[in-house]
Amino acid sequence: SKEACTKGEKCAKNSEDGCCSKASGKCEKGDAAACCKKEEKSCCSKEAGKCDKELSTCTKGEKEVCEKKIIKKEIVEIIDVEKVLAEIIDYDISISDKVLDKDIVNHFKDKKVLIVDDSSTARKQVRDTLEQLGITIIERKNGAEALALLQEWADAGKRPSDEILMMFTDAEMPEMDGYRLTSEVRNDPRMQDLFITLNTSLSGSFNDAMVEKVGCDRFISKFQPDMLVEVAQQRLRDFLSEN
Repeated sequence: SKEACTKGEKCAKNSEDGCCSKASGKCEKGDAAACCKKEEKSCCSKEAGKCDKELSTCTKGEKEVCEKKIIKKEIVEIIDVEKVLAEIIDYDISISDKVLDKDIVNHFKDKKVLIVDDSSTARKQVRDTLEQLGITIIERKNGAEALALLQEWADAGKRPSDEILMMFTDAEMPEMDGYRLTSEVRNDPRMQDLFITLNTSLSGSFNDAMVEKVGCDRFISKFQPDMLVEVAQQRLRDFLSEN
């Protein structure tokens, strides 16, 4: 009986009078519903994964078992901050005349830029801005997809820096973030010369330190059309001087 249990005893298998060990607070493997089912204060069924009675009526030992067996599922929603802001703020993608360098803008024709961001809204904002310069945009939703594309080019004997003028990448993304993506690129001799700009809503000393650590060429915060254009134009100037 329950009163007769000694320290360290488990439930008596298939016994109507079996009880949970006062010391361990759990049933032997396979005892399941038979375990303590006949007792006034039933314990957690291993197979059912739930308490036979309300948790509030269980003894301390029984509660511990139930809490371990009950799987608490949490639903996590990833919020697209850029999308939320776009719904309440009318983003202006116009480029200031004072920023646009008309002496080199025609050289953007046939140039490609890779945009990496898990937010479709953020990608659209960058795309709509840079396409005004005549740039062809390639998009990827996270660092893993972008790295796969760069490696595909490299495996085919193509230099990624010949395929695209530069890459704009977000910092925080699922699967692979912008920091890891940049680090992977810098550690691969076939693509380590790729021009990379971190384009993120994050800021602060931590982000500055990470940019320097992983080796980004530039850092700009979202969403600044003129800054995007300035960075692209400066990269084009360097490209033209190199070639």
